[in-house]
Amino acid sequence: MVVSAFAPVFAYAQSGSLISDIIYKIVYIFNYLVIIIMALGSVVFLWGVISYITAAGDEVKLASAKNYITYGIITLFVMAAVWGLVAVLQNTFGIGAEFTPTPSY
Repeated sequence: MVVSAFAPVFAYAQSGSLISDIIYKIVYIFNYLVIIIMALGSVVFLWGVISYITAAGDEVKLASAKNYITYGIITLFVMAAVWGLVAVLQNTFGIGAEFTPTPSY
């Protein structure tokens, strides 16, 4: 009874290849890293906007806020480009969230 519960795991272990499993895990980690870094870029951008609004004409604070805004926008742009590159690679190699390795006979 216990053995039959693990039968799909054993079948998957025989059908999947090591390379496709590694690629799938890399894509999986990349997707989450891009989301996290985009969230951090958004926070940096919003911090810059709030700092800019509350600077009240102080030139040093305005310059610092402009830097935060600039770095936030650059981060968002680069991460969107990376996310697009990952999507292109997923489509090119046929790897996606629903990726299942093809059995090798």
